[in-house]
Amino acid sequence: MAANINYILYLLKNILKSNVSNGLNLYKLNLMVTYRCNFRCKTCFIWQKKAINELSLAEYEKIFSRVNVNWIDISGGEIFLRDDIMEITSLIISSQKRLAFLHFPTNGFFTDKIQALADYILKNSKVKLVITVSLDGPEEVHNLIKGINSWRQSVDTYRSLRKIRDKRFEVFFGYTISSFNFDKIDQTIEELRREITDIDYSDIHINIQHLSEHFYANSSLNIDKDKIKDSVKSYIIKRKYKLYNPIEYLEYKYHSLIKNYLNNNRTPLGCRSLVNSIFVDPQGNIFPCSVYNRNLGNLRDNDYDLRKILKSKQADILRQNIKKGMCPQCWTPCEAYQMILSSLVRL
Repeated sequence: MAANINYILYLLKNILKSNVSNGLNLYKLNLMVTYRCNFRCKTCFIWQKKAINELSLAEYEKIFSRVNVNWIDISGGEIFLRDDIMEITSLIISSQKRLAFLHFPTNGFFTDKIQALADYILKNSKVKLVITVSLDGPEEVHNLIKGINSWRQSVDTYRSLRKIRDKRFEVFFGYTISSFNFDKIDQTIEELRREITDIDYSDIHINIQHLSEHFYANSSLNIDKDKIKDSVKSYIIKRKYKLYNPIEYLEYKYHSLIKNYLNNNRTPLGCRSLVNSIFVDPQGNIFPCSVYNRNLGNLRDNDYDLRKILKSKQADILRQNIKKGMCPQCWTPCEAYQMILSSLVRL
């Protein structure tokens, strides 16, 4: 099924609009469907949360009947611990008539389920699909960080997904740089090449560890920013970016501005949370993003209408706070990409 250029044009229209206006222009959802997780990561404590009262499939149907967006990140927890993840995804691709881009991260543990969902999406929609398989180091380091022996499953899942031949699909390893693995990227590449000979730095998409009270529940941790900064600098030198590719361009800009963020402890570009994107947790609570711990309300109390919450007085106050920099300040890919896209003229 060929990609529908109209979907991409709708997304581009909203991106261009975000470059000339600060008005409400919701085109991306960061959708957390569960906090259940089978890992015990040292950098993220989502797995310690109680996964209760999650939104049902019927409730997601109400949500998506009232909104139409161009870009959705489905995340968790580990989304494949929901028995109805196929049904939720099917609902998304059938209801979101202008959806151009769909992404989900996974810990890679459930290879067959992941493969089946990827095949289903590509067969039954015209979206651009990107899957990120978590891999945080060479085998020993990865297993230490993740709390279970899972390196093999991540590699096998990536290898399986890489066999998909569809121009609308891309798969990457996702590497979160932390104090546990800041100096292990080169070793990770070397070890992977013994498994997949043509692996390159561009196959590993890095991001930097963040702290969040309401999402990662890891605000008690410390981050060594100097170590992370040196690691990112080394990675950028070795990676060959194909800047004509939109995803690689976003990656390049994200990576190149990490140093600025770490030096100043400030978001490098104007944040677009509550303007272009919002964060929806598994119980239907709405937050500006994954880091800013300000609950704007629950969808169940607002007729499952995202825009009703976005147009509330509280949301307007938070938008002004974010514009003034009165928020935790972050540089996560979930938010940074919208910041970059809304700053194309400036950049």
